[in-house]
Amino acid sequence: MFERIEDGDRSAAPDCLAEYGSFIWALSKKFTRSIEEAEAATFEIFTDIWRYRRNCEAASISEQHVVAQVARRRLIMTIREASNDSNDYLLPHFTKGRTSKGS
Repeated sequence: MFERIEDGDRSAAPDCLAEYGSFIWALSKKFTRSIEEAEAATFEIFTDIWRYRRNCEAASISEQHVVAQVARRRLIMTIREASNDSNDYLLPHFTKGRTSKGS
């Protein structure tokens, strides 16, 4: 699909959204606090995919791997940025099994 995007195939972008949109949306919803944050993260992930696709072609990495890695990196950045804004941002599934030292 990245080759098609690079070649200017106008159907490649909608195909990419159809192929990976549900996966990225599910991750974004899981790791953000609101629909608005999930939408912003999803947009940023697809922007990053477009930006980094050339590097992936040169390294012959699979598209699925690229999409997963880009999504992971962007969501980590989103969580870090949000945690700088709020001390209580850590999501429950990141803190499962942890107890505070005072308890």
